[in-house]
Order: sequence, then C-alpha cells, then structure tokens
Amino acid sequence: MKILFLISLLSFSIYASAQKRNFVLIDDIYSNWTKTYTDEKTACKTFFYSDIMDDQIIERVKDLFLEDSVFIKYNLKQDTTGAGRIIFDAKERDLIIQQLQHLNAQAWQDQIFKRSKLVPFNKIDSIQRSVNEKKLDPLVRLCYLVHIFSHPIFVRNNTICLFYFGETDFATKEGEFWIYKKEGSDWVKYSPLYRWVE
Repeated sequence: MKILFLISLLSFSIYASAQKRNFVLIDDIYSNWTKTYTDEKTACKTFFYSDIMDDQIIERVKDLFLEDSVFIKYNLKQDTTGAGRIIFDAKERDLIIQQLQHLNAQAWQDQIFKRSKLVPFNKIDSIQRSVNEKKLDPLVRLCYLVHIFSHPIFVRNNTICLFYFGETDFATKEGEFWIYKKEGSDWVKYSPLYRWVE
C-alpha cells in the first residue's frame, strides 16, 4: 500500500512540475517584484517566498468543490446570458479536490528565482515581528514582504487553472485563490474562489 501511495505521489509530482513550467503567472510574480521593489527608491535585495500555503485556505476552497450540486462560477463581466460560466462536473471536482489535498505536499524549494530566499511558512510571523521590532524605515520594511503562491492546478487540457497568490508584510496579510482561463497564449483572471485580508 505504501509503495502504491509513493508511486501515485511521485507521478502526481511529475505531472504538477510539468504543468508548472507552462504557467507564466509564477514568473510574473517575480517580474512584478523586480519592477516594484528593486528601483533606486526601495532597492530590495531579496525576493522572499513561502514554501507552502495556509492549510485553512486550502480547506475552504476544497469545501467549495465538495458540494453535491453542480459548481458554477461566473466571470467578472457580470454575464447575464450564462455563456461565460464555468460548470465543473463531478469528475473535474474530484480531480481538483485531489490536487488541493496535495498542494502542501509539493513545497517550493529554496532559490527558485535569482536573488530569492525561501521562508518556511511557520516562520513568517516571527520574521515579521522581528522586522517590526527593529523600527526600520517603512520602505526598508517593505523589502521583507513574503509572497505565498500555490502550485497551479490545471483542468480541461490545461485551459483552466486554479491558482493562489498572497502576500504578508509588517502591516497586512492578504491572499486570493482565482480561476484563470487560457485565452490564446495568455492566462486571464476569470473568477475569484476565495479572498481574505487581515
């Protein structure tokens, strides 16, 4: 039984890694940080990111897909015709739930980007507290922003993706789990699944 579990986990990991290479939004997070935080005014030296995400967020999104009824999400254009909706069937919901359950089993490795450093999820709060205690200039404190993002979850031949992105700094914590749709070569935000701010 253990061998079967390990084989399925390995094949899932290989599948997820192959999908990750096709998903440019992870690279976009780093590109946006480079543009915003490495200018002369801020000049941050390190991109901080977490290895995993909060289990509670995963559970809340998983609960959305556990409902027996057909799961429908509308796009942001307030479509009244119903043509712009996504309906996940039972098989897709099961696949999404299975992948959500494995998200934190595939922790990000250190230095996935140039000038990046992994911060273990359970250390983020203590690091932010120590930054606050140092009474650093607010612009310097912004350099200790920690990015939290999931591995992408793909369905429908990699044309629909579920992806989480969040940030935490000395003042706020926030995150969003979104459905993205592939339009041509671009991934477009389609509909939010879960948002939070603290």
